[in-house]
Amino acid sequence: MRNLSKLILIPFLLCFLCGCGGGEPKDESVLYAFKEEFIVNLAKENSGTYLKVRLGLEVSNAKVLGEVGKMEFKVRDKINYILSRQTLKSISSDSGKDNIKREIKETINKILEKGEVTDVYFYEFVSQ
Repeated sequence: MRNLSKLILIPFLLCFLCGCGGGEPKDESVLYAFKEEFIVNLAKENSGTYLKVRLGLEVSNAKVLGEVGKMEFKVRDKINYILSRQTLKSISSDSGKDNIKREIKETINKILEKGEVTDVYFYEFVSQ
């Protein structure tokens, strides 16, 4: 009886692992990490305060990875603009950081043609 249940289970596992069963194949998410950090002065009300951020993007597929790499200067410019408009108050809360991530994602997605940014990750976030 054990051998019979294995014979029945194996095709289902193979089908699950191989993705058969119809439907569109899903793109694999890929991570893109900027080599250089972003350093910006915060908005004027916090004169003398700066923000240093290292971030990565999760993108929908490898084609987007190449697209982001080819136009990194443009993407960095847009991110610098978003970060430099922040105040110390706006970056101090979790919801403020979430808003920055959302704005970065939406802004970059407007210039991408081969897919999209699905998430933004801060792996260093320092203000001084």
